[in-house]
Amino acid sequence: MRDNLIFSGIPETPNEDCEAVLHHFLENKLKIDEYISFERVHRMGKPYEFKTKPRNIIAKFSFFKDREFARRRAPQKLKNTNIWVNEQFPPEIEERRKKLYPVLRLVRQKHSHVRIVVDKLYIDGKLYNPEDNAEETLGTQGDAKSESS
Repeated sequence: MRDNLIFSGIPETPNEDCEAVLHHFLENKLKIDEYISFERVHRMGKPYEFKTKPRNIIAKFSFFKDREFARRRAPQKLKNTNIWVNEQFPPEIEERRKKLYPVLRLVRQKHSHVRIVVDKLYIDGKLYNPEDNAEETLGTQGDAKSESS
């Protein structure tokens, strides 16, 4: 999975050649002129004729350097479009990331620089730890201490 990227939102046609579609996308949308080779390119899941959204394309790049070039170029070239390029992670990391997404959305309203790196959340450059930072980051209050008589 280290060499894979997932492309979401690329229009789908019946009986398409996914590798040709992806090369066309890289050339026209990401403005990558050099030829990038893949080991495998395919759509995820089974085709469904009444589906409104196109299936994701998963591409295994032959060279990690090419993968990183495409991944880093995507945010600037695809801004304000309905197309996304994401890394593929193992299921256990995806589960950890899913738990961080609600926190990311909530914290993004208050802080200027919030990002997820693999399965870690960084808020203004500091690693988020749910046990330590939950109260101050999420704006919740801790348990009220009972007064001793």
